[in-house]
Parts: sequence; structure tokens; C-alpha cells
Amino acid sequence: MLAVDPDNNHAPVIEAPAELKIRVGETAESSVNVYDDERPLDSTLVTTWSVVAGNAANIEFADNTEADTSITVKKSGSYILRITASDGERYSAVDIPLIANPSETILLVQ
Repeated sequence: MLAVDPDNNHAPVIEAPAELKIRVGETAESSVNVYDDERPLDSTLVTTWSVVAGNAANIEFADNTEADTSITVKKSGSYILRITASDGERYSAVDIPLIANPSETILLVQ
């Protein structure tokens, strides 16, 4: 006999890009969607962005509690961002590599 989950609560599902690329100083959209089964009843879905590799001071989220948020990078390099989603009982997390390339520079030689 299979065990039965009485409220059928499943962890939130996160759809995220495999990688983000951005130029320093520009803003990119995260393009993340989070889906939940709305269980347990009366729960609130909470999402949070964080930086798990690279200098977090170089990453700015417009709102680190919104799944689809704007991201700005202050310094070139490689980073790993993490988005987590929780319904109060279960959670999911996805790590997203972010490559920040230097902004284009124009040299004027006189």
C-alpha cells in the first residue's frame, strides 16, 4: 500500500534560465517563474534571491523577494545566483550561473 499525503502538498516549481549573461552596469530581467499548488491552505508563497558564489556586493536585485526581478551587476566576473521558493512546508531552490562581461569601452585617441 502506498503512503498518501493527505493534503497533496508539493514543493513549488521554479522555471529558470540555464544561465544569465549581462554587461556591467546594465540591467537584466531574471525571467523566472514560480508555480505552487496553493497548499497547504492559507499558506503564502515566499521567494528569495541570494548570491552563493562571487562577491554579493557586486549584485543588485530590484526586489530580492520577487521571482521575476531586475538584476544589475557592478563588476565583471562569474557569479552563481540562487532563487528559493517556499510554501511554508516545502521548498525548492535553483542555482543560476551569471556571467557579467565588461561594459563596452570606446577609446578616443587624439
